[in-house]
Amino acid sequence: MFAIRTLGVCLVPALLGLGCASQGDPSSTRVTSSPSQSGSVGAVLSGSANIGGATAGTEAGTTTTNGCLTSPSTAGAPSAGEKEPEPEPGDPSFRELMPSATSLGIYATLVVTFHSSIAYQNPFDQDDIKADLVAAAPDGASVVMPAFFKSGNSGDATWEAHFTPRQLGRYKFRVHVTHAGSTLQSDQLALDVTASALDGFLHLSPTSAYNLVFDSGKRFRGVGENYGWETDKYKFRDMLPRLKQSKVNFIRTWEGPGRYLLQQGQVLSHFDEAVATKLDQVMLLAHDNGIYVMSTLEPAIYYLTTPNGGDVNVQWSANPFSSAQGGPCAKTADFFTSATAKRHYKNKLRYAVARWGADSQLAVWELWNEYDHLVEQLAVPTAAIAAWHQEMARYLRQTDPYGRIITTSLSHNDYADLWSLPEMQFSQRHLYGSTENLATTLGGYETKYQKPFVSGEFSLDWKWPQMHPASEYGRELHLGLWRGMFAATPILPLTWWWDFHADNNQYFHFEHASTMVAKTVEGPGPLERQAVTATTGVEVLALQSPVGRFVWLHNKGTGSLSGASVTLTDLPAGAFAVRSFNTWTGAWGDAVSLAATGGSLRLDLPTLAGDADLGYWLAAP
Repeated sequence: MFAIRTLGVCLVPALLGLGCASQGDPSSTRVTSSPSQSGSVGAVLSGSANIGGATAGTEAGTTTTNGCLTSPSTAGAPSAGEKEPEPEPGDPSFRELMPSATSLGIYATLVVTFHSSIAYQNPFDQDDIKADLVAAAPDGASVVMPAFFKSGNSGDATWEAHFTPRQLGRYKFRVHVTHAGSTLQSDQLALDVTASALDGFLHLSPTSAYNLVFDSGKRFRGVGENYGWETDKYKFRDMLPRLKQSKVNFIRTWEGPGRYLLQQGQVLSHFDEAVATKLDQVMLLAHDNGIYVMSTLEPAIYYLTTPNGGDVNVQWSANPFSSAQGGPCAKTADFFTSATAKRHYKNKLRYAVARWGADSQLAVWELWNEYDHLVEQLAVPTAAIAAWHQEMARYLRQTDPYGRIITTSLSHNDYADLWSLPEMQFSQRHLYGSTENLATTLGGYETKYQKPFVSGEFSLDWKWPQMHPASEYGRELHLGLWRGMFAATPILPLTWWWDFHADNNQYFHFEHASTMVAKTVEGPGPLERQAVTATTGVEVLALQSPVGRFVWLHNKGTGSLSGASVTLTDLPAGAFAVRSFNTWTGAWGDAVSLAATGGSLRLDLPTLAGDADLGYWLAAP
């Protein structure tokens, strides 16, 4: 959203103590070793299992996208009687190479802290110095994960690497440091990876636009909202547990990893450790509450020439890429074409991957929020912006070893030169106003660009919520979630006015929508459209999967409606166990057995009040 309110940029304050699971538990979602003398916390993060209704079924038609091996944890070790050769010793410039564990469950995260005596000018500039964890996977593949500068000085610096294994068996790894054209390597270490209950990273489904799929093969649909930034009232430490209670499993935020303020007030390719630490805490809270994150990296308001909401710090002249701040760009358009600007921006992307890329709760890189405002207000050419997106997405793809989803967003325009790029993995627009045609809009984008569509923002109005009664905003939140649930989108539409809905106790809409969404991702999938018709005055949408049918209907009139029905066709023979679902209270009706006759099944509806809606779940015979 092109917000008209002043940004509340207060980031996460010091968190309350966060409990840690035992290292001996292979299904634990965090493992912590004792702090080393260097000050490394040794925290190990991972994605949590069975989040957002994902169940034990795997996606139909998929292969293991992570190359996961089913061999025991000794994979990669020498066979009986065969002596493993001694690895070459590492360079003495590395000291105190300290992994947080020697054995982990799959998809948990290893933290490796190390010291280097290599001198540098700028530890954040990969053209000066860069560090990587280089691992040989059990199947022999090489995995490179960037490391990041943590503290210290030139010639005496502490670095940290985070690494999440995606195969079972034994990994062997070293740390590499490249400087002045030479690469030095540390001693070789080993990590044994065992089975766990974790699911890994989220990816697009190869078979359906209705859901994402984990490395493990489990299906996922996102239900949630924007939580753009902290306000005086709503802090991450309070809001994310509240969202968890409402069964929210997905947020879009401007305060996620890589946010612009990492370098606010600093020269380019320098990043604020205090801000980065606060962003670490954001991801810890997302992890602890089972919430996946779409991280918006560049809000367009920081590139406009007028202040946002009267805040003079939120405009182009305060941007470190601007020549007014010593940057290489005289005007915003230069940001997208300047080789110097792109070089510095890649340093930022590398830092974000290194610091947060191993965390599976980070689901999506969103490169920009609503860049079409730059086109409309500053006449920045769309072709230049699209070319920049392609270059940066390709850089992310080669730098982030986890195949994380990449996208961007537009406010109210549609640029084919952007969405035709294969590097933009789903299209995204912000849809404000009535949600009456939302399902058609989402399906139209999926058909036009042959990729999923996500409404990253929606609401009755893009202006302050006081423009309409709270009940009207709540109604559109409700209808948007349910209409979105039956559209070709893997993430249900994300409302913008997070604090307003919280103030008016409207988060129960997420809870009830999530209950039905959990049913839609049961079993192996895929989720597809279901043929359905209704009597006059009833809006109806339906989906099917191998485990059942899902129906949502809405009385479009203002008066009560009696004697209405909906009819599903193209059904298999047999009796379905049918249960109604009250979308406003979350109450299930008793199961009734109804048989499909000639491939059809009719649901006779109860009397519906004006504007009332109702859900149905039909378990397959």
